Amino acid sequence: MQGTLHGTLARHADDHAVFGELHDVPPHRVYEVRLDGDPAILKVADGPRADPATEARVMEYVGEHTSIPVHEILAVGEDYYLAEWCDDLPGDDPEVGETHVRTLGRTMAKLHAEAEFDAPGRPRASGDSLTIDTRESWHAVVRDHLRDLRGPLADAGRAGIVDFAMEFLPDHPGILDDAGDPVLCHGTLLPDHLALDPDDRETVTGVIDFEHAIVGPPEYDYWRTALPLEANEGEWARSAFREGYAAVDPLPEDHDRHRLLYTSLVTLTYLESLYVQDQHDRRETERQANWMCEYVEDSLGELEERLESAESNAAG
Repeated sequence: MQGTLHGTLARHADDHAVFGELHDVPPHRVYEVRLDGDPAILKVADGPRADPATEARVMEYVGEHTSIPVHEILAVGEDYYLAEWCDDLPGDDPEVGETHVRTLGRTMAKLHAEAEFDAPGRPRASGDSLTIDTRESWHAVVRDHLRDLRGPLADAGRAGIVDFAMEFLPDHPGILDDAGDPVLCHGTLLPDHLALDPDDRETVTGVIDFEHAIVGPPEYDYWRTALPLEANEGEWARSAFREGYAAVDPLPEDHDRHRLLYTSLVTLTYLESLYVQDQHDRRETERQANWMCEYVEDSLGELEERLESAESNAAG
């Protein structure tokens, strides 16, 4: 691996060095490097689910078309990118307070307001630029996303829970018709992905990890952050995040109308990550996986009951 890393760096600088590995979590590996004496970040693919080139093009788009600060992309290859160093990142286990979380909400709302698109879809690197593989509806994008999840989860013996979710969508083709206009969704905007000025915790100096970016309705991105925030920090964190977001763009009164559906989708993405990242012993992995599958079944089951009740009331 070291030889490959130095070969990659040599394409961009005669004077280069690898200082250490920052993250080793599949499907990527991230390194602190030096290029002509300057610190930089090298992110490389470490599995078929990785696409650092697309992530780099998304970051370039954000830097060029929005006021959200991102570190400059220095070079992009098929399976890697180099970016300038970011000093203010909080580390893997940041101390999360209300100011931090509110700033997180405001940052997401600004991204949504400043990066609007005509149709939903998936970002894709195309040469030196970013393109969006658009679909006719957000419903279709979600269906495609579930199909992508099915492969790795089938390998883990968990295809059944994805099939359960995929069967739900055709039965309710209009469930996401009112989801909202498409914007660039970060996909996993959590506290450790936000660099803050150490002297002013309301000033963002950088946003990282756009590897899960997708073009879809703001509410999808909102719940992708709100749900894990509440799970990891408590109800206060989701409330502070909501307040921060609403300070930039007031949320609709019924912003939680798709919560059960997004709870299920988000849980399935974490189920995939559980197996892809493989950070636990087998017994613990299966314990967590069983809980996630039951959670998805319960959430979609409750949503099904609500929809049937609403249809019955409307007919009566």
